[in-house]
Amino acid sequence: MNSIVGTIYYMAPEVLEKNYDEKCDVWSAGVILYIMLCGKPPFFGKTDLETAQKIIKMDYDFNSKEWNKISKGAKDLISSIFVKNVDRPSSQEILDTDWVSKLAPDSKTELISLNLTHLFDYTKLITAHKYVINYVSYRLRDEDIYELILLFKHIDKNSDGVITLTEFRESLTAVANKNDLQIDINDKFINDLYDEIDVDHNQLINFNEFVSALLNYKFTKKAEKIYDVFKSFDLRNDGMVTLDSIIDVHKPKSNDEIEVLKGCFNKYDLNKDGVIQFEEFIKGLSYMNQKI
Repeated sequence: MNSIVGTIYYMAPEVLEKNYDEKCDVWSAGVILYIMLCGKPPFFGKTDLETAQKIIKMDYDFNSKEWNKISKGAKDLISSIFVKNVDRPSSQEILDTDWVSKLAPDSKTELISLNLTHLFDYTKLITAHKYVINYVSYRLRDEDIYELILLFKHIDKNSDGVITLTEFRESLTAVANKNDLQIDINDKFINDLYDEIDVDHNQLINFNEFVSALLNYKFTKKAEKIYDVFKSFDLRNDGMVTLDSIIDVHKPKSNDEIEVLKGCFNKYDLNKDGVIQFEEFIKGLSYMNQKI
């Protein structure tokens, strides 16, 4: 801890003075944060000597136009880092600041973008409607669901591509607490909600199920998207959907799933003639608040 080691732009003053401890890394992290926010290093000279002099004098500013859109909290955090070693916060103290713990993009409390209205509405739909929405969401472009992609990655803490019940509980509780929602977030409530989203009932919420639950249904009910769904079931290409074609598309894994599909089919087959035409399909989707 008494030699000058590292890249000059990231060195703390005490490193240049050859007498430092672990807080020199806090300084370096502050330099990285500064660069990430504005694209420029806080201490820059034409030569290493000039750069070192600016570091020792702590000669930096927030005067460039890039800082006009940066929050006071971020600037205050950086200002608390670029000080003498004895006055500089520890790494844990940095993590405990409001800007990191409450406002940074990956903090738990940033989950406010999760639209609980869409989520709760989705759980009230009959299974047939969920299948339709799942089909639509599976074919959406990334730009259509960009925010949901980020949200899924945030909730999926271990990045294994699915949301577990534990991850779901933590996220929903964080949203309810920050929004001061008058909802009793008990185990039964969370388990029931989780089961409604888990359409294939494998005790995991995959990405498509997640997107389906949070989609704005006005978006999924656009005529061209509904027609695409209908045609995916119309395997004979004759304008009619049979029960066999639905079973063939979904490939149920158990008799219980087959019975669910039969129930869905009967809901849409309004005239009970054994086939579903597009007009019946459209009418069936209008009954959005019935549960099977």
